[in-house]
Amino acid sequence: METFRFATEDDFGALLSLDASVYPPEWQVTMDFVKTAWERNNEIYRVLENEVGIQGFLAFFGLDQESFEMYLVGELDEKELCHHIVPYKKGNQVYLYLATMVVNQQHQNKRLFGKRIIQEIQKEINRVRAIGCIVPEIGAIAITTDGKRVLDRSALRNCGEYASDPSSTVYRGKDFQ
Repeated sequence: METFRFATEDDFGALLSLDASVYPPEWQVTMDFVKTAWERNNEIYRVLENEVGIQGFLAFFGLDQESFEMYLVGELDEKELCHHIVPYKKGNQVYLYLATMVVNQQHQNKRLFGKRIIQEIQKEINRVRAIGCIVPEIGAIAITTDGKRVLDRSALRNCGEYASDPSSTVYRGKDFQ
């Protein structure tokens, strides 16, 4: 049985390993990035785990409006994004950036895990809103074919090419489903 939980520092190595198995090097983050991001908000990484270990995860970065806008138009480098993450606090306005969703591609149940992670996205948006955060917008950048397929099926709208990488696509909206 798979369950979701928040990542702990002990999970960072596994998260980076899964990330490297899916994304090209120019889109991979470092251990320092992961630690800095998590220290700013320890609720940003949701881990899908079964009896064998971590089978996938998603990351939602809460950002202020200026950082969110700058990043989605390519004016803020991803390597600096960790310094702009804000905590989820009642009354805070938080723009959610879906930074990643990764599934263990070597596991026989990867499709099931992918479906579970996709379902968790809207639950996580709802959870942040239930804390009392105001979430005016959600954004994402699809860099893989699978990511584009998932986001095309979501309620987010395709806003065109990402300025910093024209092979990637920017998505924005009020809700995921």
